[in-house]
Amino acid sequence: MERETLLDFYTIDELQVVKSDLIEHFKGINSVYVIDTFDVINYTLPFINKNSFDKDSKLALTTIFYENVFSIYKDYDIILANEYREELSNIVESFQMKITNFSSIRNKLLSFIEESISSTDKKINKEIFYNEFELIIVLYIFIEKGKNLFDRFNDFIESLNIHDFTSDKVKNGELIIDAFRNNQPTELTNNLLESFADSQKYKLASLDSDYERYCYLDNTFRDISVIDRIYNINNEIQEEKTRVKYLSSTPQKTGEIIKLLKKETKNTNCAFNRNINQVFLLKYLIEKSENEKESVDNINTLIDIKLVEKSISEEQKNASFLKSINNSLESFKKDLTNSYVFDSYSHYDVLFKSFLNKEDVSKADLLNIKKIIEKIDDNIPTKLLTDKLSSKLKFSQVLKLSHKLNDAINPSSIFINTGDDIIRNIFHHLPYLIFCGIENEPYIDEFYHFLNSITNSSEPVGASSKNFKKEIDRILSHLSYKKMTLSQQNIDFLILTFLNLVMETKSEHTDENQLIGLIESQVVILNNAKISFEKNEDKITVVKNNDKHIDDFNYMLLWLYRRTKQYKKSVQVINRNPAYKNSYRFIHGLALTEHAKAYDYIDKEEFSLAVKYLQKSKHLLTVAFERYQEVVFTNKNLRKLILKQKVGILNTYIDANLRIIEVTNTPNHQSLKESRDQLNIIKKSIELELPQIDYETLETINHTESELEYYEALLHFENENYLDSITKLNYTVDRLKIVTKSKTLLEDRFKGIEKKVNSLRYKNLVALKII
Repeated sequence: MERETLLDFYTIDELQVVKSDLIEHFKGINSVYVIDTFDVINYTLPFINKNSFDKDSKLALTTIFYENVFSIYKDYDIILANEYREELSNIVESFQMKITNFSSIRNKLLSFIEESISSTDKKINKEIFYNEFELIIVLYIFIEKGKNLFDRFNDFIESLNIHDFTSDKVKNGELIIDAFRNNQPTELTNNLLESFADSQKYKLASLDSDYERYCYLDNTFRDISVIDRIYNINNEIQEEKTRVKYLSSTPQKTGEIIKLLKKETKNTNCAFNRNINQVFLLKYLIEKSENEKESVDNINTLIDIKLVEKSISEEQKNASFLKSINNSLESFKKDLTNSYVFDSYSHYDVLFKSFLNKEDVSKADLLNIKKIIEKIDDNIPTKLLTDKLSSKLKFSQVLKLSHKLNDAINPSSIFINTGDDIIRNIFHHLPYLIFCGIENEPYIDEFYHFLNSITNSSEPVGASSKNFKKEIDRILSHLSYKKMTLSQQNIDFLILTFLNLVMETKSEHTDENQLIGLIESQVVILNNAKISFEKNEDKITVVKNNDKHIDDFNYMLLWLYRRTKQYKKSVQVINRNPAYKNSYRFIHGLALTEHAKAYDYIDKEEFSLAVKYLQKSKHLLTVAFERYQEVVFTNKNLRKLILKQKVGILNTYIDANLRIIEVTNTPNHQSLKESRDQLNIIKKSIELELPQIDYETLETINHTESELEYYEALLHFENENYLDSITKLNYTVDRLKIVTKSKTLLEDRFKGIEKKVNSLRYKNLVALKII
């Protein structure tokens, strides 16, 4: 094999970037490198990727080179971004399983070789070697170099500043590490992924399955998220003596992302991507040069030689020209040779590659292979540093939130987080109707059973919480990181997201904006994972296909945006799919958004706008109720949830009537009659179809009825029916005793009804001349 020279690893543009980094260095600017899992896997653990040594010599060469750079130059500041931890953890786990079994594999290989040597059959089956060759080769190369591979890998992980970032050179280390701890998706990240997927749509459509597309986009999402944060960090610390750089060896993909970043931000100052060869050369030139001028002269020499090489014709590329290049690089060669581990690589090329390519394998070849396998130390560590690689990806972020809350839960302290908006009714203040299209999955039915449990009383607090904790534990026991299908993974993600909404303790609850970011990124990925080629009039186009789970994610977002008072975004969710405007779930969600918005206008005393949105709410609630009447499901738990949604709708409709009366100060007989009729439907539905629920425990609905009774009493008073008014108020007083026990109806707006009742009672007594 012809040995590569330094210039084989660089383009002219890459050398120009090294030159700019050199100039930065001599200005006192320090570099912090953020590395991705791809490089750690492909360069530090190359045997993970099948056939990595078969494809081309340069990959194997650079594989060993990458790890060496960070072994030789330990003073580099490097960070493994949070997004990449779980990915690396999974790889380490996979490798751990492989090396755990290596002793037995090694013994089998040695036995097979001995049998083959003594065999008279000239044709020797190599299949048993093939799957383990990469592991054997890498183990051999590193052990031959005198240091165990696993020690090196552990040292490398230790150097990644995973949990803490300390540096003698970087003053703003806390700022940097804080940014990498906070790995929430941003709108820029989602926009870049959308743009990237569009630019790669033909490649994506050519992949074999939706799951492959999902994995590709999910990996890309992590890269974009990290690049987004590096971009923002550099903008924030641009006056400081630090630059954060993205170290990646997927130049085409990274280059496309950076190009899209420049377009999206309209900022050309985005040139922070580097590769390992540039980092090595930069450090080499700094260490081997006496001063700035010498180092810049050296890089200029390399650039000039590369320029000449580029312009020279094929005829001129003769041995003498190549010799002149190598002579110019004489001062670099020895260190390069050692760093690139040329001797071990050559050893591999002669002994292993030729062995794989030979049709007939000689006994001499087998003896050589046997010697190599025998040299490999089988005393492999039982555990790598997996405990430093905590999970931080989207799915595991949600799971971590759930476990964190679950571990903190005291059985007597669970209660439902009501969100920031006005919707308090337990029957529909959360998006209970996920998975309507896949209701018959066994563990989804268990999840529905849990949803029914928490909606059977308005506030699951105290002793009853023990049951909820047991149900939560059962649901979590079904979840796994390693689902076989994309659909199964999405189901888990949705369940975990929901659990984060209902697993609030007295001391802590999930930040719903955090959940919104995670779900939005999932929607962007799924929107671009379900694509395919379509032929129309002899023209091939790429079309997007809807994933059934996207609707569930958007349904949940509709509620979350409302619960965080982001009403505009909540309404925008409806426009993501024309079908949502005819969907009972989405009409219902939009009605609650308009209702909550009306309350904000009431608080601002903009009563005309409040009435406008209350009327919108009433219209949408009516349509949603009608659509719910048409819905038929076989799952009994889901049927109960549908019934509770309808009860919630009727209660909110009554509340809209009462708010209109309040802000217009005009008790309306027709509105009060309509509201009373609807309340009777609620009571009858609960009595006949939900007998496990005691109406008097439903604090929000009892509050609605207490207000209704107040306005009915007020109408009696205005009609001078003072005794009827007092009788009605007596009912209200008894009902308010239920309401005052509520831990969710604590705001002044809910307490105000007591003052109104007392005031009206006094007026009645005055009118009757009792006082």
